[in-house]
Amino acid sequence: MNLNIIDAVQVVNYIPVTAEKVPYSFSIKLDDRTFTFTLRYNEQGGFYTADLAITATGEILCYGDPIRYGRPMFGSVEDDRYPIPVIIPYCLEGKESRITESNFGKTVKLYLHERREKQIGANQYSMDNGFFFEFEIPFKDSEELQTVVFKVYNLSEATRSNIQKGTPIILNAGYEGDVGTIFVGAVSAASSEKNGMDWVTEISATTALQEWIGKNINKTYLPGTTAKNIILDLLTIFGLEVGQFELVESMVYPRGRVCQGKLKDILKQIVVTECKSRLLIRNNQIHINNPEEGINMGYLLTQETGLLASGGDSDRMVIAMDEQDPKAKKEEKGKTIKRKCLLNHRIGPGDIVQIQSQSLNGTYMVVSGTHKGSPTGDWYTEMELKIT
Repeated sequence: MNLNIIDAVQVVNYIPVTAEKVPYSFSIKLDDRTFTFTLRYNEQGGFYTADLAITATGEILCYGDPIRYGRPMFGSVEDDRYPIPVIIPYCLEGKESRITESNFGKTVKLYLHERREKQIGANQYSMDNGFFFEFEIPFKDSEELQTVVFKVYNLSEATRSNIQKGTPIILNAGYEGDVGTIFVGAVSAASSEKNGMDWVTEISATTALQEWIGKNINKTYLPGTTAKNIILDLLTIFGLEVGQFELVESMVYPRGRVCQGKLKDILKQIVVTECKSRLLIRNNQIHINNPEEGINMGYLLTQETGLLASGGDSDRMVIAMDEQDPKAKKEEKGKTIKRKCLLNHRIGPGDIVQIQSQSLNGTYMVVSGTHKGSPTGDWYTEMELKIT
């Protein structure tokens, strides 16, 4: 088991950028491959974007990926064609909290970090190396942004003093050969105190989308505009990544619509209240779909794949949900149960999981949960589930 924390306090390699040249293209070799980057500036949203292509073939891998402070570029992509290093824009000194025309390429640079099983971040902290930490990463099937808290033991004095508000943090966790990201964000508060022989640093962090989702907007849309077009326009303005996008009810505004206030509140009003759809922020992506349908589906939880026994487990198998009396099945739908499994970075809010155990056998939606880890060796994922 290991977990890596981005600690932006040491010198690391970076991709040189000249903001004054934007828009412009350049090629750079990352590991054993050469890629072409094209940087642009979105005047309306006030942020930079990057196009990515394979130089040798000209194949375009990504177009218009927003470059956000502290957020890994191409972070949601799992594709062997992409660069192996993780590319994260941030300021080593912790003096910046966003990317601007005056600091991009100067104090804020595109730093390179090795991915996953290798080192991630300027410093790597691993249980395998005798390093101790604990964390709680809550998740919930809602539009609310979660705050995480974790403790790190016996950081050096220099490291403790350099952890500042806005310092990027990525938490990767898992088992050997199966490690994944469970949180991407930035420090919102940090404090250290001596506890016996140990220095304990407690860090609170928020998702990297916090700054952008709280932006104020003031826009008026013409009569006949659809909810879908308004939502896409708002997300495009602020460069927010969209995962799933499917509205339950497609609204049309015959008199137009005024959108004034915080982006998060306006999106919630349109998506949840007016279009009866799910609005979920997960892994720095916004998902919009039917709340009765899943985000990811098909994961099987059994004792062999990490499901932990509950107090209700017995020597007999329960009747599968699809074999129950329809009336009983209807009565059960909507009720929630709680289960634990060994820490699983793949499980998140809105996922559909299939459980096979001695006391439970059926398909369930993840309503909420928490990824937990501690120095005692207790690493698990708690889940609140409802019958689908």
